[in-house]
Amino acid sequence: MQLLRQSLKRLCQSTLPRQWMMFHGPRSALSIALTFDDGPHPEQTPRLLDELARHNVCATFFVVGEQAEKHPELVQRMHREGHALGHHTWTHADLSLMPARLVLDEVRRCRELLEDLTGEPCNLFRPPRGHLTFTKTCGLWQHRQQIILWNVDPEDCSMQSPIEVINWARQYTPQGGDIVLLHDDHAQIVPLVSTLLDRLKIQGLSTATIADWA
Repeated sequence: MQLLRQSLKRLCQSTLPRQWMMFHGPRSALSIALTFDDGPHPEQTPRLLDELARHNVCATFFVVGEQAEKHPELVQRMHREGHALGHHTWTHADLSLMPARLVLDEVRRCRELLEDLTGEPCNLFRPPRGHLTFTKTCGLWQHRQQIILWNVDPEDCSMQSPIEVINWARQYTPQGGDIVLLHDDHAQIVPLVSTLLDRLKIQGLSTATIADWA
């Protein structure tokens, strides 16, 4: 089964246009995309936004609807400071366990909240854990949603100390077009981003939002 999934993923990467499903950005780009899932978090997200502003960097946030409803001011701050916004379902449910109708309802509910908070359309969607089926994917495309996945996963949620952060950043060799999966509800996110941005400067790369590549 794992081999089949990998084969299907490679097929999608080689055949689908980025406007439908994005695994990474253009390899000719001199930038990578930092993407943050699962927020906004009342403590970690403001610290992260401060750090991104200090570096004059914009990122992409895939927010969970029920979190955005609790902290609308953070969503509005993201938008005001130039970050791209995408939706990440309403409850961060396991989509593999839900019928397509409920999946699309979660997507619609989160998308409409973001559009109400920002006054702009929102069509970037990231499925929790990357789980989707063919039927659910087609349903998203019918609703003109662009599915955004990733090609770099530092597994930041498992990092427990700054040393782990530094070790990963030193081992990571960024390539233009990389989409890095991160989480703005984790305690190590600020030191990880700070170390990563310093690494990018050494490599001569900048950052882009998913909207820059869409």
